[in-house]
Order: sequence, then structure tokens, then C-alpha cells
Amino acid sequence: MRLNGNHHYGLRHDAFAAHELAVLRDDIMASPHLGGSRLSTSFDGTLGFSLVFTRGGIDEVVGRFPYLATFVQRTLRPSCNAFYLNPLVMRGGAAIAPHVDCSLSSYLGGGRTTPLLVGVLYIDVPDDLRGGELVMHADDAEVGRVQPRAGTLLYFGGRLRHHVTPVATAATRLSLVCEQYKLDDAALARIPTFELLAGVSTYEAR
Repeated sequence: MRLNGNHHYGLRHDAFAAHELAVLRDDIMASPHLGGSRLSTSFDGTLGFSLVFTRGGIDEVVGRFPYLATFVQRTLRPSCNAFYLNPLVMRGGAAIAPHVDCSLSSYLGGGRTTPLLVGVLYIDVPDDLRGGELVMHADDAEVGRVQPRAGTLLYFGGRLRHHVTPVATAATRLSLVCEQYKLDDAALARIPTFELLAGVSTYEAR
């Protein structure tokens, strides 16, 4: 897949066709697992659910979530062996605070483990959207700013600190995010072959 960008990130516009995006949008938004984010407090006010899996769990991911098959087949990098995949729904007023992705660290202990890279597919970007840009930093320098566009696939380095600017829209901004890790055998053995982490119900304490 040919990507445009720099050594910190790459992106490809029109990586997914309109009908593929429509299937993803409809099935994600109808999912019974969708709820408040279980990610860090940087994601307060967003919705999602999460799938943790290794290469050995890909068949279960595709079997239980067939609408994710194309995304999984097209975006998982061969050099990676563990994954944290989550839809990310942002509504008007939502933002994501600066952070570095490390969602598998809770399984591994001993500090923060970052992915080799992170993949983001923009599925639904409202026509009236203002803001919602993904901004990437290496140390204190901004190294990339991506305006969401439906069908765009973005990869960026897993160690980059990043945030999403406040979203202004009457609809929703929907993306699909996959942290992709390259773990040694000892670390990989601590990751579930497959685990579903459903979103938090509105009545459930965070």
C-alpha cells in the first residue's frame, strides 16, 4: 500500500470504498457492545468497545465481527503479533487529550509498552465537522496534523504523543483504531488470544 506523509506517519486517501465504509458505520453503530470508552481519561466523552487479540485470534475476530474482516485483512501489518482494536465515536464537544497509546500495558506490567505503530481508518466524517484533527508530536515538536476524511487510512509511529482537537458537529465522527504491537515471546504469552471489552453502560461507574 503506497502511503503519503513523512517518516513519522503515512496516509492513503480512498483506501476503503464508500460501500465498505457504510457497512462498517452501520454495524459499529448498531453493536450491542458500543458504550462509554474503557480507555484512559484522555477519552472521556467518547464511545467505543475494544478487541484484544493476537495473530492466533484473528479468525475469532472475523468470525464474531464479520464486518471487520476487510479492515483486519487490509490494515494489520505482518511484522506485528498483538493488537488492540477499537471503534472511536466522537460527538459534538468531544476531544481527546494528549497521550501515547499503550493499551496492552495492563496485561504486561512493568511500565508502559507502546505499539510499533497505530492504524486509523476514518469511517464517517460529517459534512459540518469543524475540528477533529489528529495532531502528532515527537518530543515537543509537532510532526503531523491530519484532517479526517472518510476513507482515509492513517498509520503513525506508536511512540508519538497525539491528541484530537475538539469536535464541532451535529452528527458523529467515527473512526476505527488499531494499536499494533511487536512483542517478544514472553510478553506475547501474556496477551489473550482474543478478548472483548464492551463499552461502559451509561449507568456503570467508570
